[in-house]
Amino acid sequence: GKTTLLKHFSLQVVTHDLEAFLEIPIYIELKRFVDSNLGQLFPYILHILREKYGISIKAPKLEQILTESDFILLLDGLDETQFGTTPDDAKQNYENVVNAINDFVTRFPQVQIVITARKSGWRDRLIRFYVYELPPFDIQQAFDFIDNWFKFSNTSSQVNSEGLKHALLN
Repeated sequence: GKTTLLKHFSLQVVTHDLEAFLEIPIYIELKRFVDSNLGQLFPYILHILREKYGISIKAPKLEQILTESDFILLLDGLDETQFGTTPDDAKQNYENVVNAINDFVTRFPQVQIVITARKSGWRDRLIRFYVYELPPFDIQQAFDFIDNWFKFSNTSSQVNSEGLKHALLN
């Protein structure tokens, strides 16, 4: 649900449904950020722009854009960065990501940032953020979400949709 919500938000920004709000969204899966071993968000954003979006941009230009443009950074899955071969590795990965986010916020305070995390994986160590908790779906909202998901996901659907709804009830 959190990833779907963040991607939907990104789509709304791109299609100008949120035109008055922001102009340039960049979606980042934080687990992939950890896997990249780049350590800081700024060089990772350069990497994402080049590799994922095919945009070749030099660091000074990106810094100017981040400083002068309406920019939103969508960071998905902070809780998913708590992995490693040992519990200490998992804790260190999480702390490294939190430090990278805090460093980025300090360097580019005008950039809007949305971070998703499951409540069970949330550790409140970020600076300058508001925390919002989304309530769980009631059963009708869950059914509506399932219907819409299969409707728009190009998945052959009715059987899967009904099966999933049946599983929720049992």
